[in-house]
Amino acid sequence: MECKECKHTFDDAYSFCPFCGNTSREYTANSINNSGNNSLNIGLGNNSRQNLYIKNFHSNGGSSTRVVEYADRASEKIVGGVKGYKIRYLVSGVISITAALITIADFVGKQTDFNIFSTIFYILFLLLFGAYAFDSKVKYNTLQNEGVVYKKETPFLIREGDQVFQVQKYGICPICEGEVHIYFDSEFNKMVGKCNKNHDHRYTYDHTTESGSFIETYYNKYLRD
Repeated sequence: MECKECKHTFDDAYSFCPFCGNTSREYTANSINNSGNNSLNIGLGNNSRQNLYIKNFHSNGGSSTRVVEYADRASEKIVGGVKGYKIRYLVSGVISITAALITIADFVGKQTDFNIFSTIFYILFLLLFGAYAFDSKVKYNTLQNEGVVYKKETPFLIREGDQVFQVQKYGICPICEGEVHIYFDSEFNKMVGKCNKNHDHRYTYDHTTESGSFIETYYNKYLRD
């Protein structure tokens, strides 16, 4: 039938328009929609709206080939690789030492109001670059010796030869081979996976099995049928 509001055509089995939600069609109170074996039968009251018909969240995706496996994988390449971290901590170390020398010279010199503020500025500069130099050196040594840097027991950086990559948890889309990244979807009110090549390729996310199944929507099914 055709919706009176948005003019989209949809199956007569729907008691309201699955595109715009128009409920102007008359139907029997507390009707039961029987969709067959191994399905969910739901009683609908007058003027009710049931999003299950619009966004059907299948647990198995209808096909074993539409299952994505999430894992910690190399993602974005870090500029400079392993040597880049060595350069960073050397340069930051020189800057922090310079800031320390300027701070000392400023402190023993004329202590006017201006010098007090400049001294505070150089101390903050010293702390900032000193911490950055220390962090870069720790990462450099860890990458050289172990090949993996952990952050709160989760892989954060990984070395492949002389290159360094950020580590992210994502899956490979079985449809288009894009990267399926995990995010919170307000539409489903849960964590799901979305392909970066095709945003219509969305998957469930189960943190216990680190896997997910294709999320079938009415729109995708309508186009396929």
